[in-house]
Amino acid sequence: MKNKRKILIVLMVLTAICLFSGWDRDTTKEEKLQYLQFNSTRMDVKKYPPQQLSRFWEDLGSTVSVENEDLKETAEDKNFPSVLLIYEGGETESLRFFKDNDKWFMETQDGTVYENADFITEWIPYEEPENTEGQPRVLTSVNIDTELFGTYLDILKNQELSDLEGEVAYKISAFKQQGTASEKINDEVRRVFINRWKLFEYAKEKGFFPTEEEQNQMVEDCLSRIKDEPYYVEYERICQGAGLSFEDIVRKNKDLICELELTYKFYNDRAAEFKEGKDISDGHIYENLREYSVAFMEENIYGTEPESEEYKARLQELEEALGKIGEA
Repeated sequence: MKNKRKILIVLMVLTAICLFSGWDRDTTKEEKLQYLQFNSTRMDVKKYPPQQLSRFWEDLGSTVSVENEDLKETAEDKNFPSVLLIYEGGETESLRFFKDNDKWFMETQDGTVYENADFITEWIPYEEPENTEGQPRVLTSVNIDTELFGTYLDILKNQELSDLEGEVAYKISAFKQQGTASEKINDEVRRVFINRWKLFEYAKEKGFFPTEEEQNQMVEDCLSRIKDEPYYVEYERICQGAGLSFEDIVRKNKDLICELELTYKFYNDRAAEFKEGKDISDGHIYENLREYSVAFMEENIYGTEPESEEYKARLQELEEALGKIGEA
């Protein structure tokens, strides 16, 4: 009877160890680790201090698996810290961290949750995110270039221009001020608008291009936000001196506001992919988020030539605007 009881106790202890053991370290895989990534910061382990890497493995090993049925949070929030382990050949292992009742937990890609993960804030600084949902990207600059802005206002005041023509005039003035050679200015202006419209076509193809109503709301949201900024008063003062309204000028730049919003979404999407290692293809590993974003944009957006009639019509309108502004 005593022997049976001892056996039962041993089995119970072994079961508890299996159920509530720490993160399973695999020293063989550790030796094949090529990159260690904290959020979007990817580091070559050959350049990483061995002592710190060893301490990180120890921190992971100190976690304890738990039942996650009663946890209020999961690691879905993109603002929470994440770690990506990238091995030779492109194999990846993702670890996502989240907080529940002031305690940090770690979730592996198979859904297993571990507690005792408070160490993560020592490796990845974390602050509770502000609620910026729906806030538009900043349209204007804090540092007002009065000369350039004044030139733009003079053009608007003295000519009857469409929204596109007005923005073309501003871009031409900006490139002139930057010292761009006169024979190259039109090509630079073309590049700005063509890249914008290619982004629009990509967004339409992927199903996230905003409706007309949504674009109008973007403009209203932008106006609502920048009116609270201290530089708004100065912009408005300059506009009033030219007999114009800064609010009207912002409304004329709806395409620019839409471009800023779509660019923001584009880079957020690339950042999310990069954090999860989805940028890795056929063993190719990008060194950093910027390299991946630029390569993705060149391959999927700027390197393409849209076939839509709307895109072709925009190109024609651009040439006409360049001709009109050039003559003026």
